Amino acid sequence: MKMMIPISAISYRKQRRNIQEWSEAFKQLEHRYKELHELFVRERSSFRAYKQRAKQEKEIAGEIGQMKLIQSLLPVVDDLERAMFHSNLSPDDPALMEGIRLIYQNFLSILKQWGVQPLESVGEKVNPKTHEVVETISVADKEEGAILAELEKGYTFHGMLLRPAKVVVASKVGENAGGR
Repeated sequence: MKMMIPISAISYRKQRRNIQEWSEAFKQLEHRYKELHELFVRERSSFRAYKQRAKQEKEIAGEIGQMKLIQSLLPVVDDLERAMFHSNLSPDDPALMEGIRLIYQNFLSILKQWGVQPLESVGEKVNPKTHEVVETISVADKEEGAILAELEKGYTFHGMLLRPAKVVVASKVGENAGGR
């Protein structure tokens, strides 16, 4: 036969108080857990955003470095264009002319592979975002703002302006020529 142990009113109240204390402690811990979990989720999200920003900044820095390198090479392209122009004026050495032309084409091909594109200007209407007007000339048979000549070729790098084209633009007959 089982023996029953009588529970006194004092021990019952004590156990009930212990249960309430444990229940309260559990609620506090549960609340603290939720706070820490929310903090963790925010920090994890913040860290992911940081990693994405750092990746983008690294890519931008790389593109800026490429742009600076390419900008420093553009005067070489300009020199090759001038050499081709002047060699056409006095074709003393056709092999030299052909060599300069091949170097120029190879250079442009490499630049194109890196995302560099020349701007087409002659015959177009002047665009202040992509053209720098160096001179205006009064011409009767051309529309005002039409580009007559390109003194220095402009280039874009992955769609961004790398260097504006320096151009000569038509103006109305009778306007002052020679400036902006």
